[in-house]
Amino acid sequence: MNTNDMQAQLHAIKRKLELVKAQDTEFTEFGSSSHEYQMDPVLSQAELEQWQREHGLVLPEPFAQFLLEIGNGGAGPYYGIYSLEEATSYTEPLALSLPAILRPRMPRAEWNQLIAPLIWDEDISDEQYEQTSSQILGGMLCIGTQGCDYDMYLVLDGEYRGRIVYTNDFYEDAPFFFVYDLTFLDWYERWLDEFLLDYHRSWFGARMPGDEQALLHTYQHTAEQHIQADALQAMFKFKRLSPEGLDFLHHLVSRGASEQGNVAREHQLIAIRLIYKNTPEQGKPYVLQLLTSGDADDLLLALQMVYHSREQYPTAEFVPIIMKQLGRIEQAEALRFAGYILHEEPGVTLRDYEHVLHSSDEEIQLAAIYATRDCVDKERDIELVEQFILNASPQLRQHIVTYWGMIPHERLLPLYAAMWQEEYRNHPTFSVTFKEGLQKLGLPEDYFERS
Repeated sequence: MNTNDMQAQLHAIKRKLELVKAQDTEFTEFGSSSHEYQMDPVLSQAELEQWQREHGLVLPEPFAQFLLEIGNGGAGPYYGIYSLEEATSYTEPLALSLPAILRPRMPRAEWNQLIAPLIWDEDISDEQYEQTSSQILGGMLCIGTQGCDYDMYLVLDGEYRGRIVYTNDFYEDAPFFFVYDLTFLDWYERWLDEFLLDYHRSWFGARMPGDEQALLHTYQHTAEQHIQADALQAMFKFKRLSPEGLDFLHHLVSRGASEQGNVAREHQLIAIRLIYKNTPEQGKPYVLQLLTSGDADDLLLALQMVYHSREQYPTAEFVPIIMKQLGRIEQAEALRFAGYILHEEPGVTLRDYEHVLHSSDEEIQLAAIYATRDCVDKERDIELVEQFILNASPQLRQHIVTYWGMIPHERLLPLYAAMWQEEYRNHPTFSVTFKEGLQKLGLPEDYFERS
């Protein structure tokens, strides 16, 4: 980027920042109440040069010019941009002195090998931990936080100098994420642009930049399938898609259905989610197909879509179909979402969940207990309840008492008495639950003590 282009971009950033500040007077943007769109005083050239001499580093020019002409920290994505002093304090000194080794789309196997000592070596010393973590974070400066364990770093050297990296704690199979923008100023200006364009901005920067036409062009003119998928995923930031965009997605679904391979299927599913998010009536036939396809992953995706769109599109017409699918649910996560949807539906009974209550997968049984917590027919289906408790593991019994309480039926008293004696007599919360159940049966609070 030449000097004139950079100056033009800095001027545009100043103007857009004022526009954003004028629009968000209530500080509704995530993290904005911490900086209130104010910038700290700029850094002087002498201060910048002194920092660079002390650390033997030269900051990427776009970031350096931001500090010199916009502000030495202040307003920015998430909780804002650190001053250079703060950035230095939040970065391990050893990491600043090491070369950058991370790169975009680092293979999971390589990442897992890098972090293995940090997550698997229980005997690792503090010195070794610092050395390894600093190596991973080497050549990067911490310029801000997203909250919790999520931070934003600027790469200071190497092939990816100037790129922004979103970091988290060190988790297996979760390499740190390089945002798509090539410079700090591009990333910062995109934050302002997406606010002014009223895009969805949760997890800003995690999606590919560009408007709808740019993303469609990217999809159509690249042969790299992961870039195509990223272009589709980025379209979730738009609050409304154009008719042309929706037509393209419908075509992609129909084309994807006729193609072989996981990649085409992945793109098809993203397109279905986008259609249903924008026009639920148009997306409903696709959701119904997913619900009844017989594929466990399709079922999970359809249940998630129905649940997350329930305020925009009523779930009532899906309920009979979902109830018919309960018997073939193979994933605990799918059962949880089915339970969320069916939770307050009249007519849903414990017997509808009989198959999953007797599953050989305890995670599915746990999800079933939670899903049926408010089924009012438990006393009518007492044989099913009795057999379930009799066959339950200690962990399942604990969940039964937690979410079902003590079902006030005399037939279950011997089971509850045994559970009381073996596990719950000294547990304050469960003690209250059992006493409430005894009260409903007209029995004294110390009934189990005398049994």
